[in-house]
Amino acid sequence: DISNTDITCLITSPTGSSVISGIVQIQGTADVAVSNFQSYKLEYGKGLYPKEFTEITSGQSADNSLLGKWDTGTVDDGIHTIRLSVSANNNVVSEDYAIVKVENTRIDYPFNNDILRAGDKIEIKGLLFGIKSYKIEYTNGLNPQEWQWKSDGVTLNNVEGNSIEGVLAVWDSSSVTESDFYT
Repeated sequence: DISNTDITCLITSPTGSSVISGIVQIQGTADVAVSNFQSYKLEYGKGLYPKEFTEITSGQSADNSLLGKWDTGTVDDGIHTIRLSVSANNNVVSEDYAIVKVENTRIDYPFNNDILRAGDKIEIKGLLFGIKSYKIEYTNGLNPQEWQWKSDGVTLNNVEGNSIEGVLAVWDSSSVTESDFYT
């Protein structure tokens, strides 16, 4: 008779609390110690305690190898839970989870509170994955209720495919006429 102790169910990569983006290779082990292995299923759900999971892939046994590839461009940025379920023929199921942060949109430069000189051409650097289009805007002041977003002087880089990493845009800040905080 098979019990959960006869089932190896382990996600080895990405590890819990990893920050991931793009197409992610999920590695691990899905196996049953005896010959009653049925299958494994790899899924993801939004949040720490998802109410629903979406299948990434399923298959037969895998021993410390690629379980599947997840295109994170299909989900919103934020916390997601990856679930690996391994089933034996007698309906005994074992599960493992990895909680990850999907971050397909980020600005790496300039940093928050950087002091930059008006009139400079500022490269906006970061990552965008799973996009159809994007815009980069700025505003001045510290009060969000008064913000009026602008794109004057911002030149976007061309996107080939659905992602871009590196220089997202160049902002010619010569249109800035007053010293202030800019977001």
